[in-house]
Amino acid sequence: MGSLKSKAEGDPVNLLSVRGVSLEYGAVRALREVNVSIREGEVLAVVGEHGAGKSSLGRVISGMNQPSVGELFWKGTRLDSFASSAARGIGIEMVPQQSKLFDGISVAENLFIGGRGKFYRSFFSLNRMARDARRYLESVDCRIDPRTLVQNLTLSDRVFLEIVRHLRFRPKLLILDESLEKLTQSGLNVILPLLLELKDRGMAILFITHRIDDVYSFADRVAIMRSGEIFFEDAVKSIDKISLIRLAYTQIMRQEGSHDLAKEFHELLVYNEAIIDSLPVNLIVADSMGAIRIVNNSAVDYFGRAETSLRQISVEEFFLSMISPDDGRGFVDMMRETLCGSGMRSLYNIRMTVNGESRTANVMTSPIFDSSRCVGCMVIVDDITEQEKLRQQVILSEKLASLGILAAGVAHEINNPLGVAFNYLDLMAFKLGNDELKDLVRKVEDEVSCIQQIVSNLITFSDKKPQTLQRFDLNSLIADIVDLVVFHAAHEGIVVELCPCEQALPIFANRTEIKQVVLNIIRNGFEAMTSGGRLCISTRCDEADGGSSAVMVFEDDGLGIPSQKLSDIFLPFYSTKSGTGGNMGLGLSISYGIVRKHGGSIEVENLPNQGCRFSVRLPVCASGAGADHGSV
Repeated sequence: MGSLKSKAEGDPVNLLSVRGVSLEYGAVRALREVNVSIREGEVLAVVGEHGAGKSSLGRVISGMNQPSVGELFWKGTRLDSFASSAARGIGIEMVPQQSKLFDGISVAENLFIGGRGKFYRSFFSLNRMARDARRYLESVDCRIDPRTLVQNLTLSDRVFLEIVRHLRFRPKLLILDESLEKLTQSGLNVILPLLLELKDRGMAILFITHRIDDVYSFADRVAIMRSGEIFFEDAVKSIDKISLIRLAYTQIMRQEGSHDLAKEFHELLVYNEAIIDSLPVNLIVADSMGAIRIVNNSAVDYFGRAETSLRQISVEEFFLSMISPDDGRGFVDMMRETLCGSGMRSLYNIRMTVNGESRTANVMTSPIFDSSRCVGCMVIVDDITEQEKLRQQVILSEKLASLGILAAGVAHEINNPLGVAFNYLDLMAFKLGNDELKDLVRKVEDEVSCIQQIVSNLITFSDKKPQTLQRFDLNSLIADIVDLVVFHAAHEGIVVELCPCEQALPIFANRTEIKQVVLNIIRNGFEAMTSGGRLCISTRCDEADGGSSAVMVFEDDGLGIPSQKLSDIFLPFYSTKSGTGGNMGLGLSISYGIVRKHGGSIEVENLPNQGCRFSVRLPVCASGAGADHGSV
């Protein structure tokens, strides 16, 4: 065995530390000043191209080769004259690439060969050896017959036997030199849980491999070797699969004048990750199987999901949980086409439910190629909810403008004969002596007055005449209106709640028209609550874009508005309520025109459970503005 020196020279936190180790095979330098360490209960994966020095590192640690220069530390103590027997003595076992099993003897004899642990001499019964071997193999869930000759085993079974043979000595550090790659899936399903269980008990594993998928399913840290050097080392969760493949298996050009390749590439990787995280778009990167691998900060904030939770599901599964079945089928087809390398694809105006809120988005997918092979795809989600609202407002404004032009012309033509009709009716009422006929004339006058009122309402859409404006407090106006309607509301079984903000909301507007807006929306809420309910009216002051806005919010728990009809609710003569006498569908249209005329906005949306919400926004009057018009 090797001798031990003082603990002052090593790192007592690590189980094994390799410091400045180089190894030469004649003129070939296999290792170049390698520095690496591994802790108890940790799996360190070592990856790199063929001839990178991975196996040479394992042979040095296992004592099979003596380094040219450098030192090894075990639990902080430096090791001298380090040979295979010394490594085995302190608990290091290595499963090499080339099997060390003996073909001409049985599985049981191979398990107990070498004299370590229980020593079987020739006078012991082979039956007893087979029983002990069977007992041990069953304890590790191995179904190989201990009496079978090793030469009759498959390659997978030989490797499995080699691994469990070394585990029999309960190593503190197990070195696996490209062993798991040779196991069948059934063998992996047995050996991986066993290794992870021993890892949890404190066994460290140096995992030499070229299979990247095993790194992510098994290892805690990964070290990349190239030309006998370890130039990159990090936690597995800190590097995505695509970057690891590129770093481990592609040629990297060293910058002129650079002497620290590991630092250079670590900075490059961090730089690339910073770019992805800082992109002002919602970006998700998936691998070739559709599993989520990267989620940037913008997407994490938008979806309200932790990156770790997103990485546990596929892109299809994630999006199908948020979008409708019709859009879902289109998204699945788009993802599959993209992963086949067919180019960029897009879906427009997808309705999504994000954190319980209805959103509209455009979703684009783009394949990621490594040379000519598609290795994954990018999914970009562009939220266009606000743009869609603005687009709908523009469309509505254009519709109302067209109707306003038509209404103005019709109203002008109707007003002329209406005026004549009023004059003849007045004359008839004056000349008629029969009271019964006079009553009939008065009733006709009332109906003509209704026609005149409808015509006046139509003119509202195109009325450009200057308005009489005054400065008044919006909270006071709403309170006065609520006092007027509260008795009617109680008769209908409706509770009206008023929650004004504490501060005054002075606005500069036509008081009569704003009152009409409030009354129209309240009336709309009453008509939606046919069996009683609750209407909540609240106000607040919003600061945005360097200005202040007074906001009125009306929330009822009525029937709500069909989602496909929300964009039509402000059109003239449109109504979602049938059978309500006298409802001409003009109230909300007139309110929309009034609010827009005053430089404000009005929006409507359905509430998550039941009912709808109207939000009216009007500019707050600046201090002193409109003072010459008086205040009410």
